[in-house]
Amino acid sequence: MLDLLPPHSLRRKAAKAALKLRERLKQVPDTEPEQAIVRVCVGIFVLAYLYSGGVFSQADADPMSGAHQLVGALFLACSITVLVAVIAWPRQSISRRLAGMAVDIGFTTYAMAMTGAPAAPLFVVYLWVTFGNGFRFGSRYLKIAMLASAAGFCVTLWVS
Repeated sequence: MLDLLPPHSLRRKAAKAALKLRERLKQVPDTEPEQAIVRVCVGIFVLAYLYSGGVFSQADADPMSGAHQLVGALFLACSITVLVAVIAWPRQSISRRLAGMAVDIGFTTYAMAMTGAPAAPLFVVYLWVTFGNGFRFGSRYLKIAMLASAAGFCVTLWVS
């Protein structure tokens, strides 16, 4: 594929960088890179849902919308940081897995607790995170995610 592109073209450089990134991610012995990519993509989708529904964007109607926007930006920044860490250090990392789990469950809990009914569909994220960690990393992570999700949902019920 690279041979068909002009030697100094931007597309050739981008294709070369993509191949290099792909090779680097193959060094990770498990599916942590996929988990990090899914986290960023689903996070963008969830934030788009919350903004499009007006939950995170009605500054005049909700005095907390600035805080919601900050937490949404922090979530996305943390998700991207985990992805960059996977790329920079392509090896198995328990702390990265736990950090990703905390980011996912923490943001879901915040969104559900602070915004109420419009964020109720995010309940599925608790299940996604729990089963995703269990299927990807084993029963220990399933149990940790299950306990963290249950605690997060209890906080949501208590605060709401």
